Amino acid sequence: MSSKKSLKISLVIISLVIVGLVGSTAYGSVDEYNSKKGKKREQLILENIEISKAMVKDTSVIEDKLTTYQGLNIMKNNIELKNLHINAYNTLVTARKTKTQSDINVARYTINSLPNSIDYIRNGLSAELDAVQNELMTNAYDASVLAQNTKNPEDYATAVSLYEELLTVEYNDGVLQWVREVLGSEINKASVK
Repeated sequence: MSSKKSLKISLVIISLVIVGLVGSTAYGSVDEYNSKKGKKREQLILENIEISKAMVKDTSVIEDKLTTYQGLNIMKNNIELKNLHINAYNTLVTARKTKTQSDINVARYTINSLPNSIDYIRNGLSAELDAVQNELMTNAYDASVLAQNTKNPEDYATAVSLYEELLTVEYNDGVLQWVREVLGSEINKASVK
């Protein structure tokens, strides 16, 4: 391969990497990322990384091919980590909106599945999800107290429904223990006879 062609390939590789770096941080929000345009841009970046990796093998100008190749892999891994982060964030947003135990379980699983390399993100999202879980628990407890006070069958049915929903908790043994011991006791006190 001529040195002129190798130089052109090197410039193309550098251009593709720059486009990837700019493109991978160009999202203003999760909504923008989730848009069709954002996903198409990301796919283009991933394709550019693969093209760049192939070009690195074919050029003689880049002396440290291994480092260049590893740098391209790091960029690809960063995009994949960003995707995992955004997916976990989206499940948290859904759990916040619905405040259902099933959506909290999905979010908990997704957040817990984040790799150790981004544990600071996992810990932050988990803390936010804990607040959603606590809100559901508080609502259930308040419903059981209301049912105790009113002895109204509808209030009791609401309390029992929230209790049964909380019994489906996954990935959080402490919450399940609280539901069985504390909330279960409150539900029994509220039973309408």
